[in-house]
Order: sequence, then C-alpha cells, then structure tokens
Amino acid sequence: MKTDTPSAGTATVTDLDATVLADAQRMLESSSPTETVNQALREAVRRRLATEYIDYLRGRSDVDLDVRERAWQRSNT
Repeated sequence: MKTDTPSAGTATVTDLDATVLADAQRMLESSSPTETVNQALREAVRRRLATEYIDYLRGRSDVDLDVRERAWQRSNT
C-alpha cells in the first residue's frame, strides 16, 4: 500500500497490512492512513514512556504504587 508522497522530514511506507491498517483507522477514528500511522506511533511512544516511568517509580522507596490496589481490595471484602 503506497501512502502520501514524501516531503521534507517524512517517509513513505509501502508495505502495510491493509486489514490491520483499516482496524487501526477505525479504532483511532482517524481520517487517513498517514494520520492512523502517526497516531499509532504516538500511542506506542506514550505507552513505552509510561511503562518506563512506572518502572522508575517502583525503584523508589518513597513511592507506593500499590496503594490503589490495596484500597480496592479493602472495598471489595
């Protein structure tokens, strides 16, 4: 699948799974293949950064990430 004509700072992707692209476009509610790919890339970066930040916080002794889980467990007993 050929996407937009490249301009400065962009790249053309020519081999995308059309079914996956259509699913992603529907899920992301994007209007074009380019917008879909850009949104998916931003989401991948956001998720990785969030995971890395949580891992960083887990390594700190002054941060308790399990407080919400314990509160949930208490409210359901």
